[in-house]
Amino acid sequence: MTLIELLMVIAIAGILAGLAAPSMMRFVQKSAMQSLSNDFISDIQRTRVEAVNRNSCATICKSANTEAAAPRCATAGDDWHLGWIVYLNPSCDRTVTVADPAVAGDIIFIRQPGDPRYTLVTGDGTDALTFGPKGTLPLASTGTFTLQDSQDNSSPLARSICIDVMGRARIVAEAGC
Repeated sequence: MTLIELLMVIAIAGILAGLAAPSMMRFVQKSAMQSLSNDFISDIQRTRVEAVNRNSCATICKSANTEAAAPRCATAGDDWHLGWIVYLNPSCDRTVTVADPAVAGDIIFIRQPGDPRYTLVTGDGTDALTFGPKGTLPLASTGTFTLQDSQDNSSPLARSICIDVMGRARIVAEAGC
């Protein structure tokens, strides 16, 4: 193999890599957003299942301090991408305070913050979802969440996650439910 042949192979490989890079970035972005939406829906379903299995209420709430020794719910802001907490709520109290969960032993699951590039926000001010013993939500507690790329607000990969009164979650490609 001569030096000229080697340079030609390297040049062709560089051109092919340059053509593949944009689609690879889109693939990485799509995978990260799908992962976040799947984690969120999975944890909503986990909360619902825990409520039914324990014949009690279970709550999923956003949290800004998931890494603290005693993580608490957050009542300010609409940013669920900072993490969330799933906990038992035996009193079925649907008014979330920063003291929730009051008993550390009631915590079922804690989701740590993910990549700050991808945001999961609610447009209707939903701080928490409390599922009753039958796995349902009260009429006023349905939720709409928007998953988007904070670096590309016009991204076609943005999704809405809709939770209905029966506790079922679905992903919608267009904005809103």
